[in-house]
Amino acid sequence: MALAVPLSRFASRVGGGSAFYVRPIGFNRYGAFMNLIIYADESGTHDGSDFSLLAGWITYESVWNEFIPAWQTVLDKYKVEYFHFSEFAVASRVKRHPDKKVEESYEKNALRHLSLLELDSFYNDCATLLTNPRLQFEVAILNKKEFYKGKSKPIYPPEVYEKNPEIYLVDNFVDRCASRILQVWGTAYESVTFIFDNRRNPEWEKMIKDVIAEYAKWKWPIKPVQFKNKKEALPIQAADMLAYRGNQISRNVANELVLTKPSILDSIISKRVHCPDGWVSRVDPYAKGYQIK
Repeated sequence: MALAVPLSRFASRVGGGSAFYVRPIGFNRYGAFMNLIIYADESGTHDGSDFSLLAGWITYESVWNEFIPAWQTVLDKYKVEYFHFSEFAVASRVKRHPDKKVEESYEKNALRHLSLLELDSFYNDCATLLTNPRLQFEVAILNKKEFYKGKSKPIYPPEVYEKNPEIYLVDNFVDRCASRILQVWGTAYESVTFIFDNRRNPEWEKMIKDVIAEYAKWKWPIKPVQFKNKKEALPIQAADMLAYRGNQISRNVANELVLTKPSILDSIISKRVHCPDGWVSRVDPYAKGYQIK
């Protein structure tokens, strides 16, 4: 679990220093005055999981304008309204183990009309869209057991434990996104917008708004955060895919399980440039507990 960078370091990193954010208006090969949009979703923050994750995809608004109809085409192909990984996981288990008792939630599962072959094809078609090289992503992971263990035997600075674990997670995620943007786009963008899945939870929304407000103080060109549901903002379905699978991988790593048949999405994750502790990195493709063969 890496620590979020203090805002003073964030400011100096994006060019603000102790004064304010200064940068030339950037141009790029895809056009001028481009807006970056980050679609994000969480996993494990409210279900008793050992790990909480925030994950999001980042790219220019113009790229999202191409991505959204392509994602809708996949949904239409399989006659489904949306991709939700938890429903996919249930449907997949039922189809793979027809001899076992059907889970109660399956009765309302939006994917129950698909065969096992169609389910796998649906997953792969969605994941293939995420191989677009213009899409970047970030993931923040919080091992809650380790976090609480550290309160009695501190392994991080005191200010870390003054925060709610979820606040830490949000802060870490936003900071990682800032790092990724600086690394990939430099200053070639006009603004940044975060769009989170709408959990209809005022406490969660306030937490996110408070964190974003702190970053905005450094004159980072960040627009007001938005909250939308998965049907309203299709890229949130892609973020759900990343967050849920990331949670699965985190649990597997903790249990020292080895992945021998990586999916398309697993391969995307494994090639990330900088990654949370415990994930596969480019320099260590055979990290303990998670091997791609």
